[in-house]
Amino acid sequence: MRCIRVLVAEDVVLFRKLLTQFLVDEPDLTIVGEAANGQEALDLVATTRPDVVLLDLDMPVIDGAAAARRLAEQWPGIRLVILDRRRDQAAAWDGSAIHSVVRMSSATPHDLLRLVRQATGSESGVVLSGEASAVSTMCGNGPDGGA
Repeated sequence: MRCIRVLVAEDVVLFRKLLTQFLVDEPDLTIVGEAANGQEALDLVATTRPDVVLLDLDMPVIDGAAAARRLAEQWPGIRLVILDRRRDQAAAWDGSAIHSVVRMSSATPHDLLRLVRQATGSESGVVLSGEASAVSTMCGNGPDGGA
């Protein structure tokens, strides 16, 4: 079984800790770090080299969208799963750096686990919304940034 290294970047402490606690119980996942803002996420990625970053878009210091762009430029093999609280947030940028978007208002814990695991495989990510569980494919690239 392959171990998936995950970094959780979320500024709301309670939600970050709940996410981490939920993910740490999965035998194929390892939490390599927690970040409270975009700059911390960038710094931790440089030292921990996660496979997947769970990245909130609304964060202080450097917001999640700017951090996602920088992560995609500096570490193209790292997959991003965006945590989106508002429907318009993720649609406001091109999304080329992301594997998938989790609409937190409608996603289940099972959805989140599935997307983290898909991010490291060859399957495409999906956008989850209240209207449908899978409405569009975001990216079909593998974990090495290739096709």
